[in-house]
This record gives sequence, structure tokens and C-alpha cells, in this order.
Amino acid sequence: MNLYWTLTLGLLLGNIFLNPAHAALDENASYLEKIIQDRHIKHGFVRERTRKFLHSSDNDGLWTSLYVAAMSFKCGATKEKLARDWARKSFRALEWLESITGIPGFPARSIVKAGDPKKYGYDGEWHLDSSRKWEWKGNTSSDEIAGHFFAYSIFYDLAADKTDKERVRKLTRKVMDHIIDHDWRLVDKDGQPTLWGVWNPEQINDHKPLESSADINWKEEQALSSLEILSHLKTAYHITGDKKYQKEYLNLIHKHGYAQNTLGRVIDPQDINYSDVELAFCAYYPLLKYEQDIELYHIYLKSLRKTWTIVRPAAGPWWNFTQCIFNWGEDCDTKDALNTLKKMPRDQINKGSVLLRWNSNPFLPNPGNGEIEGDGVVFLLPYWMGKYHKIFFI
Repeated sequence: MNLYWTLTLGLLLGNIFLNPAHAALDENASYLEKIIQDRHIKHGFVRERTRKFLHSSDNDGLWTSLYVAAMSFKCGATKEKLARDWARKSFRALEWLESITGIPGFPARSIVKAGDPKKYGYDGEWHLDSSRKWEWKGNTSSDEIAGHFFAYSIFYDLAADKTDKERVRKLTRKVMDHIIDHDWRLVDKDGQPTLWGVWNPEQINDHKPLESSADINWKEEQALSSLEILSHLKTAYHITGDKKYQKEYLNLIHKHGYAQNTLGRVIDPQDINYSDVELAFCAYYPLLKYEQDIELYHIYLKSLRKTWTIVRPAAGPWWNFTQCIFNWGEDCDTKDALNTLKKMPRDQINKGSVLLRWNSNPFLPNPGNGEIEGDGVVFLLPYWMGKYHKIFFI
């Protein structure tokens, strides 16, 4: 029995879970799932809604990935066919993001019909596809890739049937091979690395500048970038069974110190970037779930514990539940996380103190005058993650 399943069994047998009648949470989940299907799905993508229309954003791939993960956790918890169907439909959208670009393994940020409104407060780099019927958004970042691999992992394990699994294997291999073949970089249509699609040791360890790129202090990205790429490689190895991914994984660890890098500053405690928090927790889950080496596992546990301690005051259920799952036996503030879920309103409107995404600061009022409706995945992901891992019962 591997470390992940040993800890999962520990959660089931231990005296750490709650058993209150949280019927209101279950009702919230059902309500938000219906709202997403009625008002937020377009071409399989999960999108924000303004008063007039659904709109694309810089991170449609990330938002859709989190929904795939949420519905896959639901499928794992309930075995419900509808949850599997919803996860599958949005996974197909992730496949489309990769295929539309014509660049093997390079996924777009978003897709719209040619001529449709492309943005609502977002800018970007748009290209016509080969059919000239669709436009896709480039300059894809590590945000997208972190979300994709998180979704690949959970969908593959909990919701995919035999045919789906083969499709996940194919897509995972293409994206991972693109990054490896381009020397640990995500390379766009212009043949240049994207602004934030960089995991190369020359940048994150040695701070070597990239030509045709912004002057970024890559050393500041060292811990998070190392965590991300190790998680992606471990996920690729798990899904495909191809030993080359494990070989590359170990090379980054032993030759370039990437595992030790994760013990650095994943999150800056003096200036918390909640977008980075989101990416870190996308990466921690698959990496810890699949790691078999006890020494490496404890390095990653230590990194998780350090990161979680920084964001602990926010009482984020996604973060707290991840801490519960892997640092079993340690305090993980389950009650506080459940209280956060209970306080989340059904109407995800950007007005007042509503948390629309996990990449935003939960301590600050949400800016806006009610013109944007969020999709509610901010609730559904930790809710179904907690239900699947039996951190709480309903």
C-alpha cells in the first residue's frame, strides 16, 4: 500500500472527522452545480458571466480545470453518472485548447468563435485557427498548465472510463513532451517561451535572462516553479507509465536540486500572492498522492506544512483539506474550513466580501458593483474534495 492510500485509510480510521448534519452545504452544492450548467458553461468551458453575456478570460483553462477536478471528486465520492458526464464534457474542452493551436502540446488560454466578444476587462494575444472559424488566446502561462495537470490527475483516477483514460494519457504525454522538448519551457506560436511558462534550471536556479522576454527575477519563482514541474512529471509518469518522465523527474531532483527547492519560499509570507497559493495547491495534491520515495515524500510534506502555515489564517477549505489529507494527525483546522464553506453565499456576485476565486485575497472586499457572477467552483472544489476524502460526512 503506497503512502497516499495509507494516509487515506488513516483518515477513515482516525478520530479527526466531523459528523454534523450539514444539509445546507449539500443543498448549496446542488444549487451551484445547476447554476454552472444553466449559466456558466459554453463549449465545455466554465466562464464568468456579466450582466449581458458569458465572457472569456486569461484563465479559462484553469477555471475549467478546477471544475473538472471538482466533478471528478464528486464522481469519486458518489459514483454519480451525471458528475462523470460533466467532468468528461469539460475535459474535452481542455483537449480542444491543445488541439486548436496546431502546436503539439501547447494549450491555448481560451477559445471563442471568430468575431465574438473576446474579453471583459481582459486583453491578450489572439490567433485564428486553421478553419478561420475560431480564435484562440496564446501566451499561455504556468497557471494554465498547473490547472491542467491537476485536472488530468483527478479525472484520470476518479471519473475516466477506459476510453477517457486513453485520451488523458495522450493529452498528458503531448503537453509534458512539449515542455521537455523545449528545454523546460512553454513555447508559443512565435517560437519564443511564454511570459510565465518557464521551469528551466538556467532561469529558476541560475537567474539567466531569457531573450525576447520580460526581466523577471526567476529566483523568486524557484520554489513554486520547482514544485509545479515535479508535480507535472510525477503526474505524467503515473498516467502514462512511461519511465522517461520518472527519469526526468529524478534528474531535476538530483542534478538541479528541485526537491530541496520546494522547501524555499513557495509563498512570500510578507506579500501573499493568492494566485501563487492556488497554483501551489494544484501541484501539492498530485505530487504527494503519487510519490513513493519516503525521503522525497517527507520533503514535500514539509513544504506543504510550511506553505499551509502561511495561509492558515484565511481558513481556506481547499488548503486546509489538503493539509488534512497528507499531514495526517496534525492540526488542519477542519472546523474553520467548514465554517468558511458555510459562509459562502450561493450568489457568487462580485460585490462586498464574496470570494469568487481561490486566487483572490479572502480578507479584502471583492471589488465591483455586482456586474460579474462567479461560477461557484470556489465552493464545489473543496466541498467535493472533502466529501471524497471523508474529512466530513453529510
